[in-house]
Amino acid sequence: MSFKREALEVKFAVLSLDRRLTQIAKLACLTISLLTFTLISDATAWSQSANLDYSELTEVELQSLAETGDMHAIFTQGYNLIFEGINIRPDPDFTKAKRLLERANEGGHETANSILLLYYEGEFGDAPDPEKMESLLTNSAKRGSAVAKLNYAYRFIQSDDTDKSDQAFKHLLSAAVDDVVKETAYPLLIETLYGIYFDTHKNLTLARQKALTCSELWPENQFCHFILGRDFENGWGGDVDMTKRDFHFMKAAELGDSRAQWTIGMQYLNGDRVEANEETAYSWVKKSADQEHLNGLISFAVMNAVGQGTKVDKAAAFTAYETAAALGSGHAIRGLGSMYCSGEAPKKDMNLCAAALILAYQMRDDQAPKLLNNFFDVTDQASFDALKNKTAPARATLISRYDIQL
Repeated sequence: MSFKREALEVKFAVLSLDRRLTQIAKLACLTISLLTFTLISDATAWSQSANLDYSELTEVELQSLAETGDMHAIFTQGYNLIFEGINIRPDPDFTKAKRLLERANEGGHETANSILLLYYEGEFGDAPDPEKMESLLTNSAKRGSAVAKLNYAYRFIQSDDTDKSDQAFKHLLSAAVDDVVKETAYPLLIETLYGIYFDTHKNLTLARQKALTCSELWPENQFCHFILGRDFENGWGGDVDMTKRDFHFMKAAELGDSRAQWTIGMQYLNGDRVEANEETAYSWVKKSADQEHLNGLISFAVMNAVGQGTKVDKAAAFTAYETAAALGSGHAIRGLGSMYCSGEAPKKDMNLCAAALILAYQMRDDQAPKLLNNFFDVTDQASFDALKNKTAPARATLISRYDIQL
């Protein structure tokens, strides 16, 4: 079985293309369906507020409106050449779409910039043009585009350029009060205020306030509940409150947050402020593992291996360890090694066992040295090097199978 590594974390301001496209497409779809927007021509600034629904118009109807200079129709034409709903269409015409989107943007359309910037970042086959991308967002934000402000914030909130970072934060605050984009902006604002990835705009008191507001405005937003659980557990933005901690973690878990599901599972496993219940713990851990949350996978593997909250299922344990190994877990590689040594893997293989334990050690798993000593009497550098040389082919096999990065 071969596995492909998936990123454990996505850098805060560098979203994957799929995630960005989905986010941008959702905003653009909203724009097509219903949006009050401002149009600005080169000669005269003027605004037109209207509730427009172009999502069901035919190509002929859109063309007729476009010929009158309707920027929303022109934008929709460009959008439809790339997307079907919020997914890339099988036969996108990026070149023609770009011309239409640039025309709509020049006419002051609210959302065209969000798709054009992908062209300028090189995502649709064009050569990346950072200066044009920044100019696009800057000018669109100055015109008042909330979408451009949010996109500017995503790209520059972590900039080493203080002026750009500060401007990004100002744009983010503005986007967070805009009716169209605030639900998308709030998580970014909250993470920024908590200083999760950087401290430049950290304000823990305000972060808790915004997270609470988020949970009230969008009670189904699992992220806001999860971060509040962390906050009340650790006292980041005020007093520690374990009752509120438990409430928000449970709410996030019920809404499907894999991190919260694992947290609740461990709470039931350990009996922390609840009656210990291994079956309930396993149920929550499985939900987390099903979403390939790393901690959930590891706990799922362990619980299946020993029969904790479920019957012993070595095959399920091995599979979970494999999935976690492909996500870059040294703990999982060590688990696979142990199962190869003990014969709990599909086939006992001491060579793969040694190779896995050596790799786990190289991945800084703190239990790997103990197991190397127990199974192979590795007590010094010389014995480690000898075993490492002996198992080189097996290590190469595991590195390829799980795409291990050392």
